[in-house]
Amino acid sequence: APVFMYQLAYPNPTRVPGTDFAIGSPHAADINLNFANTDKNLDSILNSDQSPGRLATARQMSGLWAGFARTGRPTAPGVPRWPAYTTADRATMWLDAACRIVRDPDQKERLYWENRA
Repeated sequence: APVFMYQLAYPNPTRVPGTDFAIGSPHAADINLNFANTDKNLDSILNSDQSPGRLATARQMSGLWAGFARTGRPTAPGVPRWPAYTTADRATMWLDAACRIVRDPDQKERLYWENRA
């Protein structure tokens, strides 16, 4: 079966409490977005951002997941065609308010670790 790779690229601007650092796209930040549950758990640091960019990202993601459930391929209106991931091109969907395909993201880091195996 084909494999589809993604990276959550939406840069959540919510600040880590007590710092000037934005939380960005931490692990598990995509869970509410996948199901378009952006109005749930608003007291959570991951969900307090209700900006148009985050809501658009949620629409894109939930649309892609629904398309995958219907057809076996992640598709949604207004989102670029998502090619299957292969080691030849490493196509990755960059999930944000405006989604795009990125080829071999984080290549430097990947090559660093491959050269140490």
